[in-house]
Amino acid sequence: MAMDRVAGHPLPDSRVRDRDHWSRIKTRIDRELAHWLPELADDVTAPSATPISRSLVAGKRVRGGLLCLVCDALGGEIDAALPRAAAIECVHLASLIHDDFIDGDRIRRDRPALWTVDGARRAVLLADMMFATAIREMVELSAADGAAIADAIARTARGAYLEFRGAHPPSDGRALDRYEQIIDLKTGTLFGAAARMGAIAASASPALRERASGFGTTLGAAYQIADDLIELTAHAAGTVGGNRHPGEIHAVVQHFATPESYDGGPPHDERCDAQTLGGERIDRCASAMRRAIASRLDAATAKLQRFPPGPPTARLRRMAVASIEMLLSGVS
Repeated sequence: MAMDRVAGHPLPDSRVRDRDHWSRIKTRIDRELAHWLPELADDVTAPSATPISRSLVAGKRVRGGLLCLVCDALGGEIDAALPRAAAIECVHLASLIHDDFIDGDRIRRDRPALWTVDGARRAVLLADMMFATAIREMVELSAADGAAIADAIARTARGAYLEFRGAHPPSDGRALDRYEQIIDLKTGTLFGAAARMGAIAASASPALRERASGFGTTLGAAYQIADDLIELTAHAAGTVGGNRHPGEIHAVVQHFATPESYDGGPPHDERCDAQTLGGERIDRCASAMRRAIASRLDAATAKLQRFPPGPPTARLRRMAVASIEMLLSGVS
């Protein structure tokens, strides 16, 4: 599914240049993050030498890259953005380590989850060190950075807690609202913090920092819905290997499927999950998710209207859309 058809954003002719630019940013974030490894664990001395280092250097760097692009769009220098990007990526990776252990997921990015290789205790403690290191490094940069990263960790943890409760959704329909709250907290928060810290790195005004944060939070929600659409499709098809548990998929279905999409029962009926949907009904649910993604993309990019006009802001707008398109590239 191409996002130019879903969200009404035509893909630019500069796609190759954008990808090259993103690749350069990712390489620089990876190098910055590698400098943090010895502080995080004494036995991490060379990338790829241990399961821990492989876990730390993996990933697409979407959040850190977003931070750098916002900084650039607001007239900042990438050297100011890089330590902040490393901090955001550290927080994201730490949250994944915790999630994998709590959820019992044994595979992460086509490799064994860290807790299955290095032990649950070391994995959880490493994640805690990553959170603490990110806070310390950002506090040393500025009070605004310290507040942004600490708030992001607290809000992301709250989202994870609510998601855990969502594995056993109430039967009174409250889970319908909980889904929006979870995606804003667990995913939107880090995207929003990344965009805010990019604005801080560029010494942007408080008003632009708020607008950047809103842009990131809304984009993050679109990103999470896209990720949930992939998982919903996999569960409905009986595909093995997704990272969502049935209770989490249940919350997604509750939120997006209309009552007529079910084989009986109102939307809060606990029997209603991905396995009860099929054919036209699952397509209807997926279509609602695509519309929600498109709506949030439009809302996110609209927040860039107050950004300085020029190529960096245009690139930020294009690459925000491209991040969702890349995620959904395998979904028909």
